[in-house]
Amino acid sequence: GDVAARLLSADSVQAYKGPSVGANKPSAGDRAAVRHELLDLWDDGGVRTAADWHVAAVAALRDCVECGDVPVVAGGTMMYVQWLVRGKPDVSEPTEVAVGQAEALISEFRGRAGP
Repeated sequence: GDVAARLLSADSVQAYKGPSVGANKPSAGDRAAVRHELLDLWDDGGVRTAADWHVAAVAALRDCVECGDVPVVAGGTMMYVQWLVRGKPDVSEPTEVAVGQAEALISEFRGRAGP
């Protein structure tokens, strides 16, 4: 019988809901023709990491296996693909201090950029 394929986006920008122009997201027609995963995952404005994407990607892969679909990983963030193929690196989580410093820098940048 027929085998269904699923495209799993490994693009860090496409994982966010919002403007599609700069992200080069697939069109509605493309999405209707072939099932796409890992697009528009987050819209809460929070900070997301490669580890967050990795959790979602592994879940999507498991679902493909369970359904008998063939996963096709495509996209522009090679670090994401490396994590998927080689596994998540054994590194510690960022400290609250480091996260706070990064968020402060981001807020400062946003303040300079204007609305």
